[in-house]
Amino acid sequence: MSFVIGFATPDFAIIASDGRCTYQDGSVMTEYYNKTKQINKNVIVGFAGETALCESVLSSFEESFLWTVETASSQVKQRLNLLNLQAPRKCSFIIAGINSNGEIELDATGISSGLQITKQKPTAQDFVYATLSPDNINGDQIFVKNFTSKSWESIEEPFTSSIFEVAKLDSSVNTNCFFQKISLQKY
Repeated sequence: MSFVIGFATPDFAIIASDGRCTYQDGSVMTEYYNKTKQINKNVIVGFAGETALCESVLSSFEESFLWTVETASSQVKQRLNLLNLQAPRKCSFIIAGINSNGEIELDATGISSGLQITKQKPTAQDFVYATLSPDNINGDQIFVKNFTSKSWESIEEPFTSSIFEVAKLDSSVNTNCFFQKISLQKY
């Protein structure tokens, strides 16, 4: 499995992941696999699950230069639906960025959610977040604890601390961190 964190405020969104990629038998393929991608100037994604399956879903996103978060989420759901996959297959996504109203949005979908898209919009008072984590780990709880426990020198620190903590608890996660960030352009 992997550990992926999505986070959004009204001004920006970040997706972070660890870098371990494994084969189906659990053996390590690479320790430096980036599970975060910038799709276009509006959308970033993070994914967890079967690498080939996740990459297959994303493979035709190259023509997506005008997509918003809603379009990308809908396309992920549609492509997963066409594959007609069922649990225990694993393939989940966090999609963040700018929606059709010009606001930051954070969506999540995948096989484990029955392909339902969970949409979250941050407010001036509250950030929103989502995690994809190993079955035995409460990624949400770990991220919130790290995010709220102290003041940080940089926005990446609570993500890195959370990934390091999960890596100590589950050997399918490592401490190599990858990030994507997208911001609203205020004129």
